[in-house]
Amino acid sequence: MRTLFLALLVACKSPTPVPTEADTDADADADADTDTDADTDTDADTDTDADTDTDADTDTDTDADTDTDTDTDADVDTGCPEWPVAVGVPVADAPLQAWEALALTALRVDAGAPVSVVGPFVADVAADLVRLRATGPGTGALQVGGACPAAIDLVARWGDDRAGAPHATLGSTPVDAFQPGQDVLLVLDPHREPELVGQSVRVWLVADRDRDAWLTDPVLVDVRGAPTDRVVHGGSRADDAVLLWTVPGTTSRVDLDLVVDVDGDGLLGAGDRIDGLDGPGLTVLPDLSAAGQHPVATADHTADFATTRRVWWPTDVGEAVPLVVISHGTGHDWTWYDYLGAHLASWGYVVIAHRNDPDAGVDAAAAATVENVDAFLAEHATLEPTLAGKVDPHRIVLVGHSRGGEGVVRAVDQLGDGTLTASFDVADIALVSSIAPTVFGDPLDGSSPHGVPFHLLAGSADGDVTGGVIDWVSLGDCAACMWFRLSQGAVGLHRVTYLHGAAHDDFDCCGTDVGQGITAPLLGRAAVQAYTKGLYVALLGSVLDKDPALTELFERSEGSLPLGTGATVHRLSRSPDALWLDDFQAEPTTGVSSAGTPVTSTVSDLVEGVLDDANRSFSWVATDPMNGMTQSHHDQPSGAARGVVFDWADDAWWEVGVGSPDLSGRAHVVLDLAQGTQHPYTQALAGPATLTVALVDGQGTFARLPTGPYAPIPTPYPRMGGWTNAFHTVRLPLLDFLAASPTLDLTDVRAVRLEVGPSFGSATGRLGLERVGLD
Repeated sequence: MRTLFLALLVACKSPTPVPTEADTDADADADADTDTDADTDTDADTDTDADTDTDADTDTDTDADTDTDTDTDADVDTGCPEWPVAVGVPVADAPLQAWEALALTALRVDAGAPVSVVGPFVADVAADLVRLRATGPGTGALQVGGACPAAIDLVARWGDDRAGAPHATLGSTPVDAFQPGQDVLLVLDPHREPELVGQSVRVWLVADRDRDAWLTDPVLVDVRGAPTDRVVHGGSRADDAVLLWTVPGTTSRVDLDLVVDVDGDGLLGAGDRIDGLDGPGLTVLPDLSAAGQHPVATADHTADFATTRRVWWPTDVGEAVPLVVISHGTGHDWTWYDYLGAHLASWGYVVIAHRNDPDAGVDAAAAATVENVDAFLAEHATLEPTLAGKVDPHRIVLVGHSRGGEGVVRAVDQLGDGTLTASFDVADIALVSSIAPTVFGDPLDGSSPHGVPFHLLAGSADGDVTGGVIDWVSLGDCAACMWFRLSQGAVGLHRVTYLHGAAHDDFDCCGTDVGQGITAPLLGRAAVQAYTKGLYVALLGSVLDKDPALTELFERSEGSLPLGTGATVHRLSRSPDALWLDDFQAEPTTGVSSAGTPVTSTVSDLVEGVLDDANRSFSWVATDPMNGMTQSHHDQPSGAARGVVFDWADDAWWEVGVGSPDLSGRAHVVLDLAQGTQHPYTQALAGPATLTVALVDGQGTFARLPTGPYAPIPTPYPRMGGWTNAFHTVRLPLLDFLAASPTLDLTDVRAVRLEVGPSFGSATGRLGLERVGLD
């Protein structure tokens, strides 16, 4: 969506020239006339006069000397076309960051023709298609050789197209996905739009169109009935923020484009800004926790114990759709997940919940999942003829609850190493999601999702698989209860959703767990299940369909994402493509990062180590600096999650060096942070923690962003005075750093600094940091 409308797509492919010969006639001899003799005129004699013939001489004949071909005779060959190509208008000269390199236009030329570019442009050639993009302001030319050489004058423009950052709660993470009741706010930053200052612009919200449709029809028609007129001021971002729309209720998805019509002519043209030329600019989502638009059928298959299951499917789909598999835990039942199975079917998925055998252990649960999926893929067309051709065997989602949650992860591991075999393999598993899972196996080996996208959903009030360090029955050590450990083996896409106030059996219909040691209000089964239904619609669309609007729901502050409950949610999201400046897995000293760059700090009580609570109590003692950490455990057979902890009571900072200072190809600074449970500073704060993050370039320029408007770090759940430390991802856009300090050189960033204390956020606090990097 990061595209400016700068020019039309032009088709300038020259017709293929016909073969030319040395003369101009149509006979087979070597002279230039049209008869069959050997002279050079067109009559039937043998003279060489210059009569009124049709030859190619310079007399008063009727030949085609005025043609446009490329040879020297008078044949009417195919000529070269004209090349009038307008690609933009000049604008004020200003720095252009690399990620703002914008597609200008595309041209078709003769295949194989040499192409070169002069000026601040790059030409990417694929077959006969040349795509041009600007790398800075200025003018240049495109040189095309071959049969029809041409030179095309190019004019580069720069500017902020508003893509990716136009719609937001003021001062917070840019938002492109909206739900009913939310405000669409446009922020026109005068520091990034200096040429618009003082101008009156017209802002349109229009139905989404692709590039070709915009080229065909540039007329603007606002879905609200009328556009919004706005004068761009030269003050702060707040001065240039305007409320465009409060999203009305909807039962279906609506994709829109946003256009800033600079000249006010009601057309999308050169000089206008658009968010949406290469994909929707913003998306209005319906209530994801409400039923989808597909009618649903259901049936039970109970031919034998091993392959007993309940099936839900949409009856109106005309193509193969993904298969979602639900695996229950110990003491649970395959009939307890109607709320989720029917809901996902209404959104277009085939879902099965199968009988499990978790009492026999997590390996038996893994085998039962694989056996049921294999049987269903083989039998579904016979058992349910309407499903023939409607199940995609290459897009399988495994969802497990409790011991079934670990079972689906072990199924992935054992399919990968050959312990289990089936008609499908690991490559066919698109996603694994574990709900309040046990961790009996090694989370870096046998109970590891490896490279398959992984999601963990857990509740802070779980009284069964508690997430803590104590077995509530024996009051002994409970490594199997620490579900955060299960995500440590994920090397692909990795997401965690930790819901305050949810108990173990809130995720099924009929279990009796209502939590243990709870001092805060419980959400209750209805609220948790409403949240879970919306969460899984978003999760499946994000991972399976790579839907950018649904992906955004996992990468921004929960406060702007109502999915059925207003409860506190810790949300961690890690991309396999992230560049980690420090993940604390190497160089165990506090002065050197895992990447080998220097680390300096003035914070207090800085300790780097394994994220493992040292005793069976979450009560704070200074001798256990990792108090409340359950991401690792001391008896873990291989590897361990690591991080740092620190606190402050005054202004202080922690800073990591950047080994590769050019960050212009990245989009966000990413931090995984958690408050320290039951620490005196955490208890005194009694709420979300905030800090400031600074980028420091080679010239000593500081660009600062406060984390509060983007993603404050939630307080630990108040269970017995405090509970496990849940990490929360803070994602800060690099463009916002540049807006805060326009002189920042993003090609030469030397350090990322975390600034804490009363001048930068919370006056006091205790934090754990698991990772810091860029995506």
